[in-house]
Amino acid sequence: MGSIARSLSDRKIENRSIFNNRMVVEVCEKVHFHYRNLRILLSLSDFLELCRGCSQAYERWQKLGSPEPKKGEHIELCRKKVAHDSFNENIQINLNNNLYAPNKGRIYAEGADFDEKHYIHLKLRDLRLELNIDEFKELADAVREAEGRLKDSDISALLQKA
Repeated sequence: MGSIARSLSDRKIENRSIFNNRMVVEVCEKVHFHYRNLRILLSLSDFLELCRGCSQAYERWQKLGSPEPKKGEHIELCRKKVAHDSFNENIQINLNNNLYAPNKGRIYAEGADFDEKHYIHLKLRDLRLELNIDEFKELADAVREAEGRLKDSDISALLQKA
C-alpha cells in the first residue's frame, strides 16, 4: 500500500478488456492464474500458498462480519511470503496472433471478447497483460507522459512534501 506523491498520468479507458469476465487457473510449465486480461505465473508452491492465503482471507473476512470496502479503511486479510521460486522473463512486448477468434466456442477461447487479428502480450517478470492495440497505444502514451513528468519533477522536493 502506498500514497500518491504526484500523479504522473491518468487516462480513461474502456472498462471492457479482451478477457472481460474470465478467471482461469491452468497447470502448464508453471501455474497460470488468469484474471480478466492479467495473467500471473506462479510456481506450484506459490500457487498452493495463494490458495491457502485466499482461504484464510475469506475466513477472516467472514469472522470480521463480511465488511464492505470503504474509502480510507484498510483491513489486511492475509499476508504470505511467496516467490521462493520466482520467474523472470524481464520485460517483453509482443504482437500476438489472435488464436481465440478462430477457436470461438471452444474451451480455450471461452471468455475472449474480441475479434481483432492481433493483440499485444506484455510480459513484466512473472506478470502478463493482454491488451488490444488501442489499449496498448493508450498505455504507451500514458507511460511516455508519466516519464516526462517524472523527468520534470524534483523528486526530492516531492518526497519532502509526502
